[in-house]
Amino acid sequence: MIEIKVDTTAVTQALERLARSAADTSPVMRAIAGVMHDAVMENFDKGGRRDASFHRLRPQMRLTCKHLEPVAVRGSLPSSTDCRCSPQAMDNFIHVRSDKFPILPGEEAELVNPGMYGKALAQYLQERLASKGYDAPFICCEDWGWWVELKDAPFTFGVCIYCGPERDGLLDLFCTPGATSRKVWSWRMFRSIDTIPWVERLHADLVAIFEGDPAIELVGTALDSPFPDDQATDERE
Repeated sequence: MIEIKVDTTAVTQALERLARSAADTSPVMRAIAGVMHDAVMENFDKGGRRDASFHRLRPQMRLTCKHLEPVAVRGSLPSSTDCRCSPQAMDNFIHVRSDKFPILPGEEAELVNPGMYGKALAQYLQERLASKGYDAPFICCEDWGWWVELKDAPFTFGVCIYCGPERDGLLDLFCTPGATSRKVWSWRMFRSIDTIPWVERLHADLVAIFEGDPAIELVGTALDSPFPDDQATDERE
């Protein structure tokens, strides 16, 4: 295992200075600044120094590389105990249970933190969402759970999967659409993008997938926390 610490503070400050300096220039120069911003991010992607959470630009982001595939690049998304994967998903957690989602052989070795299972569900959603037309190129394990990358949206987007304790031989698994914020800025499009329509569509598709599979128990569809003990009720809407 190789752990590389990348201080993104300097990168963040440089991009902010670039944005400020471009604010009073011509539209052409602003567009050039946007292309430069995207090129920096693409360079991080190709160099294996950015994962799905890089848009958060957290200082001292920890990347752990166990293999050479993109699946193995892990970052430090906010912990499920102090922040949710997506600010707008606070009431969009879906709770499922099924023997289709066991702890897989070898999964323990892939975990960043103990008990963050959910690879079987991630693989299941990767396949099912692809059949619904989503571009789901990879899954990866983060320190808070599992991430299913979706490339359809013009911003960082995917499914966040959390794991609760095992009960009666089954895992309590929770998933929610994951986006960095309600609105994100696109330099290439040079405007803010409302992520809510994407989140709502994905949430509806996730519910439809689970409802269409009789082997899955759909416990809740609009929970405000991925952990039952944090909730007064656990009802479906």
